[in-house]
Amino acid sequence: MSQSVVIVEPYSSGALLAERFRRLGYQCIALHLRPLSGTLSASFRSNDFVRSITYTGRPEELLRELGEFELAAIVPGQEAGVDLANAMSAQLGLAHNDPAMAFARRDKYNMHQAINAAGLRNIDQIKASDFSEVERWLTARSSWPVVIKPVLSGGTDGVRICDNVTQARDAFESEIGKVNLLGFRNEEMLAQELVEGVEYAIDTVSGGGRHKVVSVARYAKERGVNGGPIYRSMCFIPPQEWCEFADLIEYSFGVLDALGVKVGPSHTEVFVDDAGPVLVESGARLCGAMVPRYVDAISTVSPLDLAIASYVDPVRFASMCSLECRYTDHLEVVMLKNFQSGTVKSVPGKAALETLGTVRDVFWYASPGGQVKPTNDLLSSLGLVFLTGPADLVASDMTNIREMEAAGSLIAID
Repeated sequence: MSQSVVIVEPYSSGALLAERFRRLGYQCIALHLRPLSGTLSASFRSNDFVRSITYTGRPEELLRELGEFELAAIVPGQEAGVDLANAMSAQLGLAHNDPAMAFARRDKYNMHQAINAAGLRNIDQIKASDFSEVERWLTARSSWPVVIKPVLSGGTDGVRICDNVTQARDAFESEIGKVNLLGFRNEEMLAQELVEGVEYAIDTVSGGGRHKVVSVARYAKERGVNGGPIYRSMCFIPPQEWCEFADLIEYSFGVLDALGVKVGPSHTEVFVDDAGPVLVESGARLCGAMVPRYVDAISTVSPLDLAIASYVDPVRFASMCSLECRYTDHLEVVMLKNFQSGTVKSVPGKAALETLGTVRDVFWYASPGGQVKPTNDLLSSLGLVFLTGPADLVASDMTNIREMEAAGSLIAID
């Protein structure tokens, strides 16, 4: 019998893992934590799996069902699967991260407490289930702006930048008790100081006592009218320039060590200001939104193959880590901003973007018949555009995209 790999929540970028495991002769099992719907079902590739299991919350039942398979690894497909994948891996003696630090790899408050205990710079913060606790913290700080966000969500879901107590209370009360993007109820909210600086994403794969960088990207973003961050683009920095970001990378490695990350991919977001790097948050899983597919296409070191090797082939992982990472093209991800409200009549931007030579893919969030509103966070953007090619041509196409965006010609509204 072939060995099997369980992928917990195999959606978005996590959907890319099954195909790579299958190439190596593994059969894959999908483990769902919630019913499939919407974007989850759209990215799930059922043909890549020999079995689909929905977790009922009873681990003993799950272990019995998996007992008929010879398991090689249990890996998270996206953020919601991080905890269960690692707990099961540790129980079964498979490759896993430090179980003692599991509390800090998902809970954003505990995450910052853990890096503080390790001597790394962290953000001033408080976690609370009642706004009165946050208000006392705000009064004692007497410094604005602050960030209010869920403890256990992802992306910009529920994230608000607030300039006063009224805005902070509104942000807190609008999200507390709500089921968030990852399917968890917001039992607690986080209030943090706002760090003003440049935000970077450092993607790594860990194994054999080391961390290997696979990408460093710089975000461009702005603040929405309701206080939510609007991400505008992701610029991937060529590996030959990574030496200029040695402090950022060293800090990120320190974060991973503090969080007990031993194996698999991680996506770590860090601000850099005049005082140096400081963590936003880190996820022990692939970068989302299918980004690894496009890094994979331009890199001499495949982030997907490296991640898989870290779980099931330590010798190959060590060999891949010795390879020099180079990019064959420049990569940018553009987040499309919308300025209109109403029902989408058509999406003329589909044909228009296809004429641009460096556009490789567009993931549209708007479709005919759907409702749109002006973009005020990442989740209300019109879509994502992936561009690869010579840097000057990518820049030219980005200018064209921004002109279409500003003219409102990407979508037609009834």
